[in-house]
Amino acid sequence: SCKEQLDGTQKQITRIVPLSEYELAIAKVLSRPFKVPIADFVPDYNGGNRCLGMRRSNARKALHDPQACNALVLYTPPNYTEHERVTMDSNKIQVHVVVDPLLSNILRPHQREGVRFMYECVEGYRGTFNGCIMADEMGLGKTLQCVTLVWTLLRQGPYCKPTISKTIVVSPSSLVKNWEKEFNKWLHGRLHCLAIEGGSKEDTIRALEQFIVDSGQRCGTPVLLISYETFRIYAHILCRNEMG
Repeated sequence: SCKEQLDGTQKQITRIVPLSEYELAIAKVLSRPFKVPIADFVPDYNGGNRCLGMRRSNARKALHDPQACNALVLYTPPNYTEHERVTMDSNKIQVHVVVDPLLSNILRPHQREGVRFMYECVEGYRGTFNGCIMADEMGLGKTLQCVTLVWTLLRQGPYCKPTISKTIVVSPSSLVKNWEKEFNKWLHGRLHCLAIEGGSKEDTIRALEQFIVDSGQRCGTPVLLISYETFRIYAHILCRNEMG
């Protein structure tokens, strides 16, 4: 039939006319499997299988799984009934505060207890005060415990938001850089610190003023590392605004 002859002619033309280099390049690109263009990207499956056009769930949950193996839970919320969850203001429903597994998996038993103790003191769960004093022998991991506490407070809280937005670590001048190395060592670059060590007076004032005005949950440099002497000299700048 005419249709069969036409189909055969088109097939012959297809075989005779080869694909151009441009068409071959495009076909090669389109044949590759999709890959997220971010190094060491790990997809977040905590939200379940989401589809386009579907509203995200408003269920409040902890940043990390409190039931996970080796989980270090610093705060356990009340056991709400289903009726309370339905009738309560959703912003007032509390969640667990769980230490990042990156740190909880390397903490030793006495360090886990130390982190829990500091958290409860800072949050006022142990009395009518907020704060504590770390007094332990050298080499038992006080710095790691402080790094864990700071990272936890900066990332989460019982009300599904960070407990603090910024923090200042005041130490002897010889240990400022050591603190910066410790934060990078244990958090693998997940937290950026502003280390004030040396430099001109103008540069120091500019850096401190930028640290003070930088606020919000997306603060790029939430940790200031500074020596006792420098803190005393520039305390008037750091005390301009109350930091959370």
